Amino acid sequence: MTWRGRAAIGALRGIRARALRPVITRAGAVLVCAAALLGLPASTASWARTVAPASAPTVMILLDNNSSEGWLPIAQRAALAYLGALPPNVQAGLITFAGGWHLLLRPTTDRPRLEATVDAVQGAGGKFYNSMGVYSALAGVTSAVPGLDRLVVISDAENLVGHPAATVLTDVIADRLDSDDYVGRLTGLASVSGGVVVRPGGAAALAKASFGRPKKGDTSTTGPPRPPAKAPEAPSVSWSLVAGLAALFTAVLLIALTALGWVARIGRDRELAGRIGRYGPKHKTVAAEEEATDAGRVGRTAQHMARRLIPPTAEERLAERLDLAGIARKPAEWALLGGCLGIGIAAVLSLVTSYVLVGVLVGALLGWLTMRVTLSMRIARRRVAFGEQLPDMLQLIASALQSGFSLAQALDAVVREDAQPIAGEFSRALAEARLGGNLQDGLDAVATRMNSDDLHWTVMAMRIQEGVGGNLAEVLLTIAATIRERGYLRRQVRALSAEGRLSAYVLIALPLVVSAWLFIGSHGYMRPLYTTHLGELLLLIASVLVVVGTLWMRKIIRIEI
Repeated sequence: MTWRGRAAIGALRGIRARALRPVITRAGAVLVCAAALLGLPASTASWARTVAPASAPTVMILLDNNSSEGWLPIAQRAALAYLGALPPNVQAGLITFAGGWHLLLRPTTDRPRLEATVDAVQGAGGKFYNSMGVYSALAGVTSAVPGLDRLVVISDAENLVGHPAATVLTDVIADRLDSDDYVGRLTGLASVSGGVVVRPGGAAALAKASFGRPKKGDTSTTGPPRPPAKAPEAPSVSWSLVAGLAALFTAVLLIALTALGWVARIGRDRELAGRIGRYGPKHKTVAAEEEATDAGRVGRTAQHMARRLIPPTAEERLAERLDLAGIARKPAEWALLGGCLGIGIAAVLSLVTSYVLVGVLVGALLGWLTMRVTLSMRIARRRVAFGEQLPDMLQLIASALQSGFSLAQALDAVVREDAQPIAGEFSRALAEARLGGNLQDGLDAVATRMNSDDLHWTVMAMRIQEGVGGNLAEVLLTIAATIRERGYLRRQVRALSAEGRLSAYVLIALPLVVSAWLFIGSHGYMRPLYTTHLGELLLLIASVLVVVGTLWMRKIIRIEI
């Protein structure tokens, strides 16, 4: 193909690229708008379904857990009897009060969970020998749990002062155990609100009378008959939310890839222009400047925004780690890739779990961890490859020295072999030497960068040979043989310890996997671990033991050669 044909093809490619850029930009904008239009209504509808009041009857139990001796077991038995007599469709929740009040469980039809929560209630302890928290509980329950049909107060009115009142129909289950129990002051609470007062032994009968099916023509205790409760609808998949999240992810990914592609293209164009500029005029034409400006506007804007978000010290550390990993990207580009990955994970988690806040937080954390672990793995892999190439490199340098080359010429021959990563690292040492630095210092800096003790010892041998004299080629051949023997011994030890390492991994992962499985499959069985003080203590002890065991097994299976 002639140079005219190549020029025509290049011009066509440039025209096609310039034509596609606004199309891609507009497509990204359209996708973002579609995500907003589709995702927001779906999210609003999902939120409305979440906060919408349930159609089933709802009752909240206010359990007095004051420190009066002998009262709490009576209150727990009354609450359990009341719950046992409730129809299955009635939602019930639990609040405890003494000096203050605590919402333990919102209304639910999960009876085993309710009973377990009641069983786990402990006395208020300390100085709370009173039931004064009933005032704040009655005032706050209607705002904390809207849509209540009935309240049930279970209390002995220990040192109760005044006459509490409620805006919701309230029944009272009360008993007088000693002289400072003012049960009479709770009678007005029930009479004003339209409820009844019973003793703990009548809790089951109260539940049946309140929510059971009334007799024909009898409305003295149950009031007007309630409409039948609708069965809870099965959760449905919001396809508009799915489409919105998919469009948002596609738009962000497309824009990021386009920006990164333009940045890479600008770099290649500048490199090519620099090469051609050696044989042509020293100034750019106006058309070339306009094309470079138009192509790099989006890429430079994205990089500039990412660079403004990254602190200078963090940018320096990230640039150093990217250089160690052999990744030819700028810190801003790497941060943009991490942001796109985090957005994708957040979209998937938000779609799966239906919790946008959790999805965003976990997605950002997983995106950051993924990019960091990937970078660390690339650095470790590059250092391992450097260590494996080092014996062959030393043997090649020794052969060059025996052929009459100097040390710098031998290193230059190694660099020309272009065996990465060792060629790129040794080119640094040669560049420093050509700029007036010491060659051994440059090699020592390479050893520090690659975390190579073998190269440190090689540089030490070079310094000794430079001071006392001797045959450097034989020294390098001896070092290469020693490094090979150590590598063989290291691989043999790793193979022999593979069974122990696998056992350590299984023992470390086993308690975590089993705990996660039980939390998902048997939530009620694991609930006492984080609802009782003894369970929290046991959970803390187990976590400490897992950490100690992990460090211990890591020390055992790690053998230094």
